[in-house]
Amino acid sequence: MQIEDSMFLGGLAGIIGSIPSFIFNLIFVQLGITEYYTFQISSSIHLLKKFTTAPLGAALGIILWLIASSVLGIIIVYIFKFTGSDYWWFKGIVAVSSLMYIGIYGFLYNLGAQLTPHDLTTNLVLFGDNLLFGLTTAYLITRWGQEIFNKVS
Repeated sequence: MQIEDSMFLGGLAGIIGSIPSFIFNLIFVQLGITEYYTFQISSSIHLLKKFTTAPLGAALGIILWLIASSVLGIIIVYIFKFTGSDYWWFKGIVAVSSLMYIGIYGFLYNLGAQLTPHDLTTNLVLFGDNLLFGLTTAYLITRWGQEIFNKVS
């Protein structure tokens, strides 16, 4: 499958790339290693903590999480357009860890999110979650976007 539209490629790769990271997060929550799902943290930007696990609160968190995933996928596509898709795995990790983990979790959540985990374990799981997302999304972009990158070269 080849996708020639940059925004659609990034958005779709971001959404699909969020699936393995959600499974990773789900495993750690179910094992009791971390307390929060990533969609709970997303919804806590707009909701009180007690509403983040309610069905509508969880739905809002998932929607916000998928939107952020799409935007990050689109950003990765444009990074690849400007720098090439060589070392895609490294660029995916750097882009996502700098934009998502440091930028969003590090700064924006401190502006009013109801769930801001400060323990080491949860933050390491979130970091691993973001690394997996970056790798998966960057891989999907390079796999499905060769036509885009061949036109740029």
